[in-house]
Amino acid sequence: MKIIYVHGLGSGANSSTGELLKEVFPEHEVICAEMPIEPFKAYMYLKDLVIRERPNLLIGTSLGGFYAMLIAGPKKLLINPALKASEAIKDVIGLGEYDYHCARMDGAEKYVVNEKMIEELAALEKTFYEKLLDMEVKSETFAIFGDSDNLFSYKSFFEENFRKENVYEVKNMSHRLSKYDMDKVKPIVEEILAKKNLFNLY
Repeated sequence: MKIIYVHGLGSGANSSTGELLKEVFPEHEVICAEMPIEPFKAYMYLKDLVIRERPNLLIGTSLGGFYAMLIAGPKKLLINPALKASEAIKDVIGLGEYDYHCARMDGAEKYVVNEKMIEELAALEKTFYEKLLDMEVKSETFAIFGDSDNLFSYKSFFEENFRKENVYEVKNMSHRLSKYDMDKVKPIVEEILAKKNLFNLY
């Protein structure tokens, strides 16, 4: 099967989480996307990548979970997702210039969080929650929340707006996934990969 991994803010295709996924799922093809920093460009890039690669599962962490959520079609697993991305990035991360966490394929070393980025994230949120979040999208969207997330948690928001049955909570997991966390995440991924006819759950 094919999995596309979508990294969070300040990362890239060489992210440690992407490498962990490749390590624990050698039987699957894991494609690590490298997201543009600009939200509109990031959304279009991921949308085109999904159309081209036709993955069985889209996994996104943090801001990558937000972007994965926006893409209709494949099953999605959102891990500690920034479901209200404009709020999370502005209030928790803050405006300013930052270093990327890993070496980027595009060679970029720094990125900027500015008002334009926040505005684009807010526009994507508004379109998704007001126009695109239907029963089919809810049925194909799953989420993992660490009970020790040190940045933010939108678990209650997910339960209110998606399906409570699609929520998994991982004990002692913080915002960034460790190799230890992956031992707990792996069976959840396998369970979701095996699910079929999701829309018929309703």
